[in-house]
Amino acid sequence: MKLRIALMTAVLFALGAAHAAADSSVARFKTNGYAYALFGDCPDEEIISPGTVCRETFVQLFNESVAIDGGGLAPPKTPWSLFVYQSTLTLVEPGEPPVESDVRWGFTNIESSNVTYDREHLNFASVNDAVVAMSDGREAVLALEWRAISDRYVYGNDGPALDDFGLLRHAVDRCSTLVNQGHQKFRTASAYGTFDGAPVHTYFSFPSGYVSFNQFVSIDVKHGPSCG
Repeated sequence: MKLRIALMTAVLFALGAAHAAADSSVARFKTNGYAYALFGDCPDEEIISPGTVCRETFVQLFNESVAIDGGGLAPPKTPWSLFVYQSTLTLVEPGEPPVESDVRWGFTNIESSNVTYDREHLNFASVNDAVVAMSDGREAVLALEWRAISDRYVYGNDGPALDDFGLLRHAVDRCSTLVNQGHQKFRTASAYGTFDGAPVHTYFSFPSGYVSFNQFVSIDVKHGPSCG
């Protein structure tokens, strides 16, 4: 199954970009640290037979900040956060998205003492003994470690994130000029550890995790008062 887009990152950056577009401002978005993992009991294959039913979880560990027209983006000013999403998947036809059921999700902030993150080389990341209150009223307990399995990919403004978010790099119309810039570094990674006391089953037949460091800037300049 395809690697899911980082939902929380996309939502936060889209909010910053929308604010910038409205006020002719500069929105800066910085991912001081990010790790993603997808795991579950689905068959470890890129193409899964129709009718397969399995349980799958994705986890996002991140330290992210947004500034509009100034303000600091330093890591000490922003907490680490954890987002967990779990669902049962029923596979239908090849190439079609699976049908989701029994969905639950949760979000919490994490003490920095419970997180490790290799910002310089992106070799590893980890979160220890995190407890997340889930939407079904239960708690999820997890301890995960990410280990890089690829070289480090470094992008200027040619990385995949802006395309994933549906943001144009440069656009001009009668009323405004819009510029979106992104700088990305990431490595694909495998996740190990436990989720609710059970060992995590990492997928290896496709990229199922990564560790990254990203910065984005969105600039929207109004051309004149006639475009109110």
